[in-house]
Amino acid sequence: MSELRGNENVRVFLVDEHHMFRAGVRHELQNSPDLELVGEAATGEQAIRHLQENPQSLPHVILADLSPSGISEADFIRATEDVAIDRRIHILFSSAAETDDGVIAAMSAGAHGFLGRSGRGDGRSTS
Repeated sequence: MSELRGNENVRVFLVDEHHMFRAGVRHELQNSPDLELVGEAATGEQAIRHLQENPQSLPHVILADLSPSGISEADFIRATEDVAIDRRIHILFSSAAETDDGVIAAMSAGAHGFLGRSGRGDGRSTS
C-alpha cells in the first residue's frame, strides 16, 4: 500500500453490482473522517477502466464483490497491479455467498482479505 502522509485519509474504491450495497457503503465512508471514497463501479471492468483513466487518485484499498462482474478475481487483481505500477493497493473481496471455494480462490489469487455480508458480524479478514 502506498504510504499515508500526515493526515491523509485512506482512499477507498468500491466495486459492486448492487446499487443499494454501494449506496450504504458510500454513506458510511462519507461519514468517516479517516476514509475517502475516490470512486465506485458496478463491474470489475468498469473499475479497471476508471483506475486507468484516473491514476492521480489511486485508492489505498479496493472493496470489491467476490465475483466482480465480467472479470475473474485473479484477472481483476492482475489488472489492478498493472495500473498501480509502483503502489500497492489492498484488495478486500466481499460477498453474501460465503462459500469456502470462493474465498479460497480469491485469497489464492492475491486478495488481501475477505469480508462476509452474512449479517452475523463475523466477517473474515487477513490484513
